[in-house]
Amino acid sequence: MDMIDNSNDFNLNALVLGVGILLLCLLVQVIVIHYAVVVISYLQKRRMYLTGLRELQLTFFLGAVVLVFIHLLHIYIWGYSLYLTSIITPLNKAIIFAGSTYTTVGFAGDPMKADWQLLTIIMATSGLFSFGLSTSIMFTLTHRIFAKLQSLRNELPAADA
Repeated sequence: MDMIDNSNDFNLNALVLGVGILLLCLLVQVIVIHYAVVVISYLQKRRMYLTGLRELQLTFFLGAVVLVFIHLLHIYIWGYSLYLTSIITPLNKAIIFAGSTYTTVGFAGDPMKADWQLLTIIMATSGLFSFGLSTSIMFTLTHRIFAKLQSLRNELPAADA
């Protein structure tokens, strides 16, 4: 009886699972960022926030913390999904692999069967896209901070020489 090697066949389940998790991660990132912007905008309108340098520094710091939290959450979502579907067990091995792949560092070996390895490409793409989006958000925050600092400097009375 001949054994058929299916390891080179395209795994549609891997594609569907990967795209689904990628979309879930993107949705989480968009929702968290949206609510962070809503809260900051509300506080700005109420003049409770962003009135001076300390508040600007706090905004930048909190923005960075929120983005780091989002990326850690993405890694957990990927790792837990790999564990939940029994692609990689135990859970800590799945999360370490997810973190290594999501960040594209690649320090963890590839414990997946050949027919599920498409997930590594989707996971890395998810991380690259999310880090790119986070970078653009940090640039936007930096731009707003410098614009606000400039307006604060313009409001200072001119020093007599």
